Amino acid sequence: MKKWLPLIGLLALLMGIGCSRSFDKASEDSALQPTFSVDTLRVDTLYSRLSSATHRLIVYNRHEKAIELQKVLLDEKGSPHFRLNVDGRSGQSFSNLFIPPHDSLFLFVEATFPEGEDDLPTRYEAKLLFHCRGVVSKVLLEGIRLNIDHCKALSIDRDTTLLGNRPLLIRDSIIVHEGATLTLEAGTHLLLGDKAKIVVYGSLLAKGTPQNRILIEGIRRDELVEKVNYRLLPGQWENIQLLGAQKKHILRYTTIRNGRGGIIVGKKKEALPIHLELEGCILTNMKGSALQATNAEIEATNSLLSNTMAPSLKLSGGNCLLQYCTIAGFYPFDRRQGASIDLSPTPQGSEPSLVLSNSVVEGTFTVSRTNNKKPIGGEIFFDNSKPQWISLSSCYVRSPLELYTQIDNCIEAKLKPDSVFVALGKNKKTKEYTFIYNFKPYSDAPFATQKKSDTAPLYDLEGNERHKTTAWGAYEAIEREREEH
Repeated sequence: MKKWLPLIGLLALLMGIGCSRSFDKASEDSALQPTFSVDTLRVDTLYSRLSSATHRLIVYNRHEKAIELQKVLLDEKGSPHFRLNVDGRSGQSFSNLFIPPHDSLFLFVEATFPEGEDDLPTRYEAKLLFHCRGVVSKVLLEGIRLNIDHCKALSIDRDTTLLGNRPLLIRDSIIVHEGATLTLEAGTHLLLGDKAKIVVYGSLLAKGTPQNRILIEGIRRDELVEKVNYRLLPGQWENIQLLGAQKKHILRYTTIRNGRGGIIVGKKKEALPIHLELEGCILTNMKGSALQATNAEIEATNSLLSNTMAPSLKLSGGNCLLQYCTIAGFYPFDRRQGASIDLSPTPQGSEPSLVLSNSVVEGTFTVSRTNNKKPIGGEIFFDNSKPQWISLSSCYVRSPLELYTQIDNCIEAKLKPDSVFVALGKNKKTKEYTFIYNFKPYSDAPFATQKKSDTAPLYDLEGNERHKTTAWGAYEAIEREREEH
């Protein structure tokens, strides 16, 4: 009997192979059709002549028998603009794709849309057709095209104005030479490539309005994961360097986001102070600081500095005046490296001066108090032996107020931040991460109904009228029933 055991094993193996082949044979039943992960695959809004991210479509066989797709192809309308990839093979059509029972097939889609004759957003559509046993299933592909202008680099040696007609893609950098002024008109939209930066040895003037803001950001508009757009992510371009001390740099109603750094003012070496004025500006989602200044003269009103890995406001020497500003440290992508505000002297020993009025300083760094010891922590870091560096007037700050000697009518932040602001990166009902932040305070926040100062701006960061009783910080307060996520 033992001598037959190898033969019996071989027969069993061959029978198994035969059964497997029979099992994997594609069904000829036309009722067995594939299903799809989506009915419509959207590649989002694309800039002209720039390729999209890769989007995935899953084709399911939910049946007990294998099925075969005789052909998968794009219709003629879509073939110039959309591209397919199956099992590492690229093309416009594929034949005889086999899907085992209760298995799936991954198909990848990319798109590039041409520049159009007009600058209105233009929709592109295509049908992805699946032929299976005489039945044709369809998945719609769609996307929106926006025209943009392309430029490798700009070297500006005379006064130059950029208009807001189309977004402008800068692959390399913008250099503004000494003696020249770069003016950005309202509505200007600059898209900066991975290594791009703006270096200004002359002057920078940004003339945005609440209704028509200027926007400076990275290129990508696709999603990192579902519902998390790359426009929310930091580290996509370099920074803006203001190195010219000839004139005051003025930025009004300008949003600067998702760089490795925001605005860097001055050099490490002692030099003539550089003047910067900000009004209605948003500097956010930076892998470094939002505003880093050395021996500079800075005035900021109605502005938001938020969600940075390094201190949002980092001052080395110089003088800084913030009125009706919000500084918020809620960087969600990595461990933060410093409080929201950081003050230090220059290497040459020049001490900083920070005046905060009618402003809000919040974040994730808590204050710790121990008996008989000075409190530590919070969102403002400075040498505790130098309280004269800071003056606080009518402010809501997450910092121990007993450390300051120049202080008037301030409130120490002790409430949970998500009970004060509209949105801090999570949906308050489902607790799911959204990475969307809205620093408008609720009308019952401790600082929401304060007497408006004589020097208060007429409107807030969004152009909402400030009332006789207004909120400290960059935004007017809203009622809780208007809560948005």
